[in-house]
Amino acid sequence: MVDAPWGAGKTHVLKGWMSGRKDTLYVSVYGAKNLDMIEEALFQALLEGKDVKPPQGFTQMVEGVAEKFTGAKVDLTGVYRRHILKDLPQIIIFDDLERSAMSFIELFSAINRFVEHERRNVVLLANQNELRVKDGDFFDRTKEKVIGRTISMKPATGAATESFLASIAGDESQNEAHAFLSTEKDLVCGVFESSRSSNLRLLRYATLEFARVFS
Repeated sequence: MVDAPWGAGKTHVLKGWMSGRKDTLYVSVYGAKNLDMIEEALFQALLEGKDVKPPQGFTQMVEGVAEKFTGAKVDLTGVYRRHILKDLPQIIIFDDLERSAMSFIELFSAINRFVEHERRNVVLLANQNELRVKDGDFFDRTKEKVIGRTISMKPATGAATESFLASIAGDESQNEAHAFLSTEKDLVCGVFESSRSSNLRLLRYATLEFARVFS
């Protein structure tokens, strides 16, 4: 598990690490209510950018033929999805655990099957404090049995500020704002750190809004 507060940049860091790798798949479980929704999210993530979907209307046609001759309803879409999911990469990254609509035990039971039964490596991105609010002491008791290692990540304020300034560097209308903020970068970082916030999205928003108003 990679643990960090919301907005600390854990998703950005992991996606950067994934870049160019073919053995890794990222999926968000935001709003997932059951295992089917997690599988559907994995299915969509796996097919993203790949031309391996069945022809439009193909599954509906075959389902209709199967039902006509057997009298039974056949969920061919589900069968096709499960077939595709057999080719999941070795490393699966699950994000937004605390934002799922499942209880902690349901969520971990669903995810743990990829480790126990399919022998894949799983990385979880989450805000542990929010999981504790959601499931109380049960989270800590279950975590010890399921999660092998936890890494706590802290926001790199200086590097993030450099990145935000770089995003406005090419805009001629914001040259003065960029020059001013570059000069006062240490002050900007100091003010942010003194606020005790870990949400780099707020720092990005403040930086870009200041540049817009300054210009």
